[in-house]
Amino acid sequence: MFSFEYTDFRPFIKDRLALLQEKNDKLSQREFCRRAGFSSPGLLHAVLKGERKLSLASLKKFARAMELTREEAKYFSALVNFTQSPTDEDKTLAYKALLNFKGFRKAHTLAREQFEYYSSWLCPVLREMITLSNFREDYEKIANRIGSSVRSTDIKHALEILLKIGLIKRNANGKLEQTDPRVTSPDEVRSMFVRRFHHEMLKRAIVALETLPLKRREITNLTLTLNAERFSLLREEIVNFRQQIFEKYGDVRVGDDRVAQVNFQLFPLTLDVIE
Repeated sequence: MFSFEYTDFRPFIKDRLALLQEKNDKLSQREFCRRAGFSSPGLLHAVLKGERKLSLASLKKFARAMELTREEAKYFSALVNFTQSPTDEDKTLAYKALLNFKGFRKAHTLAREQFEYYSSWLCPVLREMITLSNFREDYEKIANRIGSSVRSTDIKHALEILLKIGLIKRNANGKLEQTDPRVTSPDEVRSMFVRRFHHEMLKRAIVALETLPLKRREITNLTLTLNAERFSLLREEIVNFRQQIFEKYGDVRVGDDRVAQVNFQLFPLTLDVIE
C-alpha cells in the first residue's frame, strides 16, 4: 500500500526500490539507473547519499523507473521540491503543496497543526492575549492594540486556527480560554515552522527598537571571545535561564495587561579557526 508518510524523497526512493526488488530480485541499482535512462550507474547512489540533486527532468525519469502512478509521481515531485528547497520560505511553499495530498495530511496530523500554529506570528500572541484581564473579543480593537499593520481579518483567522487545532476553546459562557497554559518547543529547534516564527519575532524586535521608548523595552547585547567549550557552556546557561524565567513568570496572573516577547540570541560572529 502506498504511503504518504515521507517528508524526504531519498528514503522514499530507497523503500520504493526495495519494494520493486521484492518483485524482481535481479533489479540492481545499476539496472534501475538504466531503466531510468541514465548512463551513469552510480547516479542513484549519489542521490541517496545527498551528493546529487534531482532536476525536474531527472525526477520524471526516477518516477517512471519506480513505476509510480500519476498521483504518486505528483507526490514524489512535491517531496523533491520540499527536500531541495534552499530557504525556509521556499520550504513553507513546498510544504503547502504537500498538504494538498489527503494521504499526507492524514499521516502528518501533528505536523499540520504545528504548521498552522506557526504560520502566523499572531497565533502565539493571541493565545496569550486571551488570558489578559482586559481582553475583549473585538477583532478591530485587538488589531489596533497590536498594531504593525494587523487587520481585523488577520485576528479572526488566527483565532479560528487556534480553535481548530484545540489550543483555545470557548467555555460555558462562550468566552475564549486556553486549553493548556503552556506550549514549548525543543531546545534544539530544527523545524522550519519554528524557525519562521523566530524570523518574524526578530522583525518585531527591530520594530520595538525603532519605535518604543527605552523604558518600555530592554534590548542589549554583548560581544565576547569564547572557545568551543565556553561557547557550549554559555549556550547551556541561556537554556537554563530561559527555563527559570518561564517558571517564574510563565503563569497567568490576575492583573496581567500585556503580552511580551523575550528573545535569547547567541551566535558566532567569526568562523571557527581551521588549522
